[in-house]
Amino acid sequence: MENKTKILGIILPAFLVLTLSLFLVSAGIGVGTPYWTSYPLKMYPGESVTIYLNLQVSEDSPDTLFKAEITEDGQGIASFVQGDLYEVKSGSTLNVPIKITIPQDVQYGETRTIRVAFAETSKEGNGMVTLQNAVETNFPVKIVTPEESSDYVAPPAKSAESITVWY
Repeated sequence: MENKTKILGIILPAFLVLTLSLFLVSAGIGVGTPYWTSYPLKMYPGESVTIYLNLQVSEDSPDTLFKAEITEDGQGIASFVQGDLYEVKSGSTLNVPIKITIPQDVQYGETRTIRVAFAETSKEGNGMVTLQNAVETNFPVKIVTPEESSDYVAPPAKSAESITVWY
C-alpha cells in the first residue's frame, strides 16, 4: 500500500504539470522571423533595413493585445518602427516592423543577436495579476561586405551590342 501511495504521489503531480504545460502550449500565439541561426540577416556597415516579424493568434484565441520588448538589441542596432503595443485579431497574423541600423565602425565578420519578446497584456488597468502568455524570438545579424548583404542587388550585366544577321 505504501508503494502505491509513493507512485501516486509521483504520477499525480507529473500528470498535473503535463496537463498545465499542454494548456499553455495550445494557447494559440506565435511569432516568426525570416532569419535564424543558420540563415542570418546579412548587413554591411552603414546599412539600414526594416524587417518584419510575424505575430500570430490562432482562430480559437480571442483578439489579443501584446506589449513588445526588444530584450537584446545587438548593441543598439534594433528598434521598433511603430511603438511597442500590437493588437492581433483572432485567426490572423500581424507584421511587426523592426528597424535595424548597422553603425559605420562595425567590423566585417561580427555577429550580433536581436531578441524580441511579446507578452499578452490588457487594455484595462484593473490591478489584477493574471498568468499571461508570452512568446519570444531571436535572430543573428552578421556584418558582411555590401556584396554579401541580404538586400544586395547586383548591377545589370553589360550587354554586348546587338548584331542583326540577315540571311
